[in-house]
Amino acid sequence: MNNPVHHKTHKPLLLLTFIVFIVQLSIAQAPPGMPPCGTNDAPGETVCTATPICNLNGYCGQTSTSYAADSWPELATTFQNCTSNGWDYGTIENNSFLSFVASSSNISFDTYVYNCAGLGTGGIQLMLFSADNCSSGPVTAYTCALEFQEQSTPHNLAATGLTPGNTYYIMIDGYAGKQCDYTFVATEGVAMPSVEITPGPSVNLCQGESVEVTASGGSGTYTWNADPALSATTGATVTITPPTTVGAYTYVVQSSGGTTFCPENSSDTLTVNVTDCGTCNVGLSLTSTDCNAANNTYDATVSIAFANQPTTGDLILTACDGSTQTIPVASLGTSSYTATIPNLSLATANCQVVASFSATPDCADTLVITPSAAQTPTFTNPGPLCVGQAYTLPTTSDNGITGTWAPAYNANQTTTYTFTPTGNDCATTATMTITITNEITPTFTNPGPMCVGQTYTLPTTSDNGITGTWTPAYNANQTTTYTFTPTSSTCATTATMTIDVVNEIVPTFDPITPICLGTDYALPTTSTNGVVGTWSPAINNTQTTTYTFTPTSSSCAVSTTLVVETDETLCPEQPFIELPNVFTPNGDNVNETYILTLKGIESIEYWIVNRWGEMVYHSTSLTDFWNGKTKGGSSAEGVYFIKYKAKGVNQQELSGQTFFHLER
Repeated sequence: MNNPVHHKTHKPLLLLTFIVFIVQLSIAQAPPGMPPCGTNDAPGETVCTATPICNLNGYCGQTSTSYAADSWPELATTFQNCTSNGWDYGTIENNSFLSFVASSSNISFDTYVYNCAGLGTGGIQLMLFSADNCSSGPVTAYTCALEFQEQSTPHNLAATGLTPGNTYYIMIDGYAGKQCDYTFVATEGVAMPSVEITPGPSVNLCQGESVEVTASGGSGTYTWNADPALSATTGATVTITPPTTVGAYTYVVQSSGGTTFCPENSSDTLTVNVTDCGTCNVGLSLTSTDCNAANNTYDATVSIAFANQPTTGDLILTACDGSTQTIPVASLGTSSYTATIPNLSLATANCQVVASFSATPDCADTLVITPSAAQTPTFTNPGPLCVGQAYTLPTTSDNGITGTWAPAYNANQTTTYTFTPTGNDCATTATMTITITNEITPTFTNPGPMCVGQTYTLPTTSDNGITGTWTPAYNANQTTTYTFTPTSSTCATTATMTIDVVNEIVPTFDPITPICLGTDYALPTTSTNGVVGTWSPAINNTQTTTYTFTPTSSSCAVSTTLVVETDETLCPEQPFIELPNVFTPNGDNVNETYILTLKGIESIEYWIVNRWGEMVYHSTSLTDFWNGKTKGGSSAEGVYFIKYKAKGVNQQELSGQTFFHLER
């Protein structure tokens, strides 16, 4: 359960007696009143493979040693903080995971713990949490349990603040790696998946018409009945073309999959009513859309063709946002009629528009409008530009959107310009800042020092992109200063570069301070003045060694040496804690105090509790130790438990726990 301990312990005979007493308390069979175990898949090894659960009632599992500890820093820290009770906290040993979809903001379930194997009381520890990523990043804990011990009655775990429809995880871990059986009994909060057909649950069609419908929910895999005719029998979206005979036709979609305890097996039914629409007919088609990306809306203009319409009543145009337009049939004129539906949302992927007559004979048609996605105009920035340099702001973006700029181009100072799209482009405004500079200085990486006779070509383009020419020509025999004259930028200045030409280069290195004997180290393969080479002999951290550097990158570089000293006195002291396993505060002045042996320890905090879990001593002192007395007098003989957390002088953190015996 806790971090590894660096200490020595000796196990007294009375400690074994105490452990045997604990083992005798274990429950050897399932508690009475517990529901029977169902057939379920085992929990997942990791969060990413967590087993989905739709019904916790009767879910059975075990904190088996077959599960390895699976965690990341935020998960481990959140679990520790959630389970901390001031002197103990949970750590991860053999955890496993379930997942579920919340059906309400609250969840509550009972937990039976039984058939625990091994020494000690132990049990299981739990945490209900959410995470944006299944293997890294922040973790939010909603409730947890440090130690649910085995007993004949259930433990209860409850949490609030959940969001219905969101996925959450349950982590189950053995306390100190304990192996126990457990059974969950859920009372509220776990969702069951369902399948839904859209549009639905019924659709009205005229004879000979079709309708496209989409299934959602369930496992994501769908099977449709094939009679009457469908465009496909699998997939989320199908087209239904019912018989032309007037009547009601039923269509069923089935979704199956999931796991044993979360089968995700559900269905939904759609009724298609085929009616005799008489000689009346109406057809909808999209003429154009006018986008207002700034408001995230668009106007749709539709054309309504009709024939043999009623002589009384109205033509009703209904859009997906609930808006309606009522046009008296006397105002329609001859086919076709054009209408504009304003302020439809760009966020609605498929907007359904229905045109129908309110009088007899009635007929209707449906049009699904898919809006264009809003675009952001993009431009290639021409800057930096020189003061006074002419430039024309483009009226068409790189991705084909036309528009205008404000303000007008200013050649004298850096300015941010705003582009406003024109026409029917579904585009947002955009900005571009053009930097105006007074002077650009070409920059170069100096290649020197160079060896006498070594060839080199002066670059015609500077590191910051300015092209030009050099004078004089490169001289491989002596140190020379060269002048670069730009040819590509009207605001770039000339620049100079002096290249040293030398007969000999001595590689230089930063000195290495003495190191602790046995400490690993590496030698740089490039000198501080840019010479590449190799070292000999091989690294030896057991003694002071002189190494020779042999250049490989420069024909005029010479060998050099570097000494690395090793010093045993520089090695830090290793922290060490020793805990006695018995002490005898009986007044004979021998072994009267429970003394901790501390070496290299900077700070410590420890607690001592009796076999009933009552704390009898707490200390943060490095020198004061327990004399076997409490506020009530001398403590009784028996087994006690000590737990500590400490920090070494080298900032190493140590923690541990053990049993010891008090004798009188």
